[in-house]
Amino acid sequence: MYLAQVMNGHLSHTEAQRFLAAIVTAEISRIRAERYAEPLDQSPSDWIARASSERVRRAAMEIVSARGTAAILLAHDERRLWEEGYDPEEIAAVGQELGRLVDWIACPKQRAEVERATLQTIGRHPSDDRETRLLQCLHLSGQAEALSTMDRVRATGPMISPGVGIREGNIGRATGLGGTASSLSLTSPNGARASVAPMSDADTPGGGAWSEGSRAIPGPQPCEVNSSKTVIRAVPEARDDREFLSQIADAMIGKLFPPATTDAAEKSVAKDRRQTRQVLAQFIEITGDKPMCDLTQADCGHYVDTLACLPKVYGRSKADRDRSISELIERGEDLPDDEVGLAANTINRNIGHLQKLLKYARGRGMRPAEDLYLSDLRATDRRDARSVREPFTEEDLAALSRHTVWKGCQSAGRRNLPGCEIIQDGLYWGPLLAAYSGARREELMGMKLAEVNDSGPIPFLRLQPNGNRRLKNPAAERDIPLHRRLIDLGLLEYVARLRIEGEVDLFPELAPKSVNETFGGNLYKKWTESKNCVLGDGGRRKTFHSFRHTVVTRLRHDPNIPKLFVTTLVGHTPHGETDGRYTKKVDLAKLTEVVNSLPDWF
Repeated sequence: MYLAQVMNGHLSHTEAQRFLAAIVTAEISRIRAERYAEPLDQSPSDWIARASSERVRRAAMEIVSARGTAAILLAHDERRLWEEGYDPEEIAAVGQELGRLVDWIACPKQRAEVERATLQTIGRHPSDDRETRLLQCLHLSGQAEALSTMDRVRATGPMISPGVGIREGNIGRATGLGGTASSLSLTSPNGARASVAPMSDADTPGGGAWSEGSRAIPGPQPCEVNSSKTVIRAVPEARDDREFLSQIADAMIGKLFPPATTDAAEKSVAKDRRQTRQVLAQFIEITGDKPMCDLTQADCGHYVDTLACLPKVYGRSKADRDRSISELIERGEDLPDDEVGLAANTINRNIGHLQKLLKYARGRGMRPAEDLYLSDLRATDRRDARSVREPFTEEDLAALSRHTVWKGCQSAGRRNLPGCEIIQDGLYWGPLLAAYSGARREELMGMKLAEVNDSGPIPFLRLQPNGNRRLKNPAAERDIPLHRRLIDLGLLEYVARLRIEGEVDLFPELAPKSVNETFGGNLYKKWTESKNCVLGDGGRRKTFHSFRHTVVTRLRHDPNIPKLFVTTLVGHTPHGETDGRYTKKVDLAKLTEVVNSLPDWF
């Protein structure tokens, strides 16, 4: 974020830091009090409207703090805001907010207010009009920084009442700013007022840390200064071993891509900043926002595997930008192979951004859970990205069928070691169901017991939307006859036991424990470990989705099975007017013949 330039030596670094720290602290205090007082029964639309309003104000404050009364919404600004996820209505609102903030800067009453605040914080009045204008821009930058720090969309905990266990004067951890905030009461451009009590000597730069219970919290840190044209900016420094990936990424981006001092330089650095932010946000969405000390090689491998399942071209439409990673993967499942999987150079570029993140964290004393070998995940050519979707061979399936998950393991915690226990759960039944149906992973793992229909002569799965997962499209809502091998292995008895126990999900042990988890995602690591034990490096390019490819490939090459039967079984959308509109639903008995034509792989 561009904050301010110290011009002609009128405003010293320390004075600017102190004033800015006071503004950020006061605004954080005001925001916290305002949110604590929000209605308890606000609707999602009300909450979203508040979040959007804060985004708009923050964007407008950033622009006006950099350009002063010359601020208008340029085409460059509109493109940047669009790339950052602002919708057209929000972009238009930013333009309107710019006008209001420009009027605020020009208002004599507000100039006097800033001059009074300057006297309170740095002990003197501004020396001239230029310095007053600079302080007004600092005022807006401080408010924008506070809104960024208090971003309600990224908040992960409840809003605590102001003053309860929180020292408002200490903002070093939130903003990385140095300096001391004197007692300050000021009026913001939105008309609200906030007050900040003076800090004690212990809170001054170099004053050490104060304790909240037994946990030491670092005091304010000095801001960074560019020696050619001094730029004061807030740089959050990640220190805590339990800092989450999103916090470390934000701090790194602020460190590596500071605001430039010219429009041309800013245009260049903005592209790198935006690309890094997008890649790291994607990585965190796929692996989950976790502390750095919990990050594993399996997480990084899962990320690269996921890149190979994304559509080669995505994100160009607003609908695509609004899709989650899971939804993008589902969109790519029915695309031809040459339209799926990011290019090798894109995958390698993304890995490079991850290496920067790890280097930044390592330099601040943070380590992942284990040594990470990102170079092992680099793609060598475009075929590597697509080959993750390769089907299993007959030999692969024969080897998998001999694994301890299905032949006998030591215990629930040692599924990959030979023993006498066969544990029927999601890891046991998931691959079997996929191998004998070609259904998608989340379709199967998120099933409820009510979707298993065993009351008639033909037992079948009735896939339909439920509270665990949605279905990709109308064609995905379908009936799948159970392969004879599943019945022989005791799937129906397994279902009956769960019903007696009062369960509602087919695989209750995979139930998500947070909004970032899914039933299929919770199977991923267990399944991957078992698969790798059997196939080793030869199976690195084969995933759970390979079962679907195996089934489709096998059935499509059988000349006695009509293409429409395969399309119906696996939930593809029929192509053409004839198949899509005029063909009747395939009879369940005929689908049973199709399913049972699959070999007894397990």
